[in-house]
Amino acid sequence: MVKIYRYLLETAPEELSAVIMKALGNTSRKAADNFYQYFGIPDARDDHDWAVKEGWACCSPDRVLHSTGVVGDDRRYIVVALSAHDASTSTWDQVGGELTDAVRRALAGIRR
Repeated sequence: MVKIYRYLLETAPEELSAVIMKALGNTSRKAADNFYQYFGIPDARDDHDWAVKEGWACCSPDRVLHSTGVVGDDRRYIVVALSAHDASTSTWDQVGGELTDAVRRALAGIRR
């Protein structure tokens, strides 16, 4: 994932990078299947200086949430947060909250 974001930010032709980063920066709060997708980076960085791709899968044996993207005023920080949680003992709200808290802690020391 880091290599993909580095390619988009550093190597890809500007017209390709611009289209993809614009789409990643305009993700909706809910996905087409109505799944809340502002966990992780978006909820941790509510100032919206991000471009993200969220992912989820369920439930055998885990609830899986991933939050990846770039953050910062010039989107210079790459963030990749991958998680898996026991589906028999966790809810989506718990999993999303834990992932968001982990991202918030990881980003606490970066400059804007």
